[in-house]
Amino acid sequence: MNSSKVSISIIIPIYNVEAYLQQCIDSILAQTYINLEVILINDGSTDKSGSICDEYAKKDDRVVVIHKSNEGIGSARNCGLDCAGGEFLVFVDSDDWLAPDMIEYLQNSLQMHDADISCCGFFSAYVNRNSAARLYNKTEVFYSSKKSLQSFIDRGIPDVAVWGKLYKKSIFKNIRFPISRGYADTCVFADILSAANNIVVEPESKYYYRKRKSSITKEFAMNKELEFMNEHNQFYKSALRHHPDTLIDSNEFFTKARYISLRRMISTCNEYDKIQGFNELYREFSNNFSILIKSRTIKRNDKIKAIAMRISPKLFLLLMAMYNRKNGYDLFD
Repeated sequence: MNSSKVSISIIIPIYNVEAYLQQCIDSILAQTYINLEVILINDGSTDKSGSICDEYAKKDDRVVVIHKSNEGIGSARNCGLDCAGGEFLVFVDSDDWLAPDMIEYLQNSLQMHDADISCCGFFSAYVNRNSAARLYNKTEVFYSSKKSLQSFIDRGIPDVAVWGKLYKKSIFKNIRFPISRGYADTCVFADILSAANNIVVEPESKYYYRKRKSSITKEFAMNKELEFMNEHNQFYKSALRHHPDTLIDSNEFFTKARYISLRRMISTCNEYDKIQGFNELYREFSNNFSILIKSRTIKRNDKIKAIAMRISPKLFLLLMAMYNRKNGYDLFD
């Protein structure tokens, strides 16, 4: 594709998502903003994902396909960064999809506020419903990386994903994603925010983040959560490196991370209590439980869930199962 005509490059790392890939790509090609370069990085898929990518490249000249050996999402994103021809960048996970006007919505916001990054809310997309997650209730503009970094930390860990945002490509001049890390977003997000000047956050949810059911072993669950905690430790260190005077409450930050890890282990692994390290993580959460309850940045419903978990993980499971059955939900919020 002729890079001189490209305004926005959309980078999509792909690995074994044949069941969801078409919905993802279709939602991008149907955007109301059409001046796009769609970079599909097939990261060594062993299913039909690669051939699906090739078929789209034949149909639409905006689509660029790169086939590479499997090295993980960080490597795939870096590959997309290296060949992106657009002035702006968007990252999309290959099992997610976009509202038809998401790119236009973010581009208009970025230009209106002369920002380096524009962000929108997202939907947690479950089997039979979508749950909106707004980052803010109104448009917020941060005129320094320090203020935006503190705000993103206060608002909660889900906000540090790279998807659901539009970036000036220049931000990534000296930034690349870590290789072979599951939570590649978290590690670099403080660097990304620190490389930006103005950041605008819009209230509308335009990105659909798919929540998939899966069968998770005890070993896999604990490895993922240890990785999760390690990446947030790296994020915290990076934030302090850029802004050592930033008032970040480390106890609250890591208590939030522990709470999220416990929720995922309890809700996805039947034998969560047999996971090596679970009891230690639960003990740390319990010892710092009051921090969550006193926090001004934790939503009321999350505090209620945390109280149930503090009393007993089994009570947490029971209450969530009753709530889900009542509302016809298949997965945990």
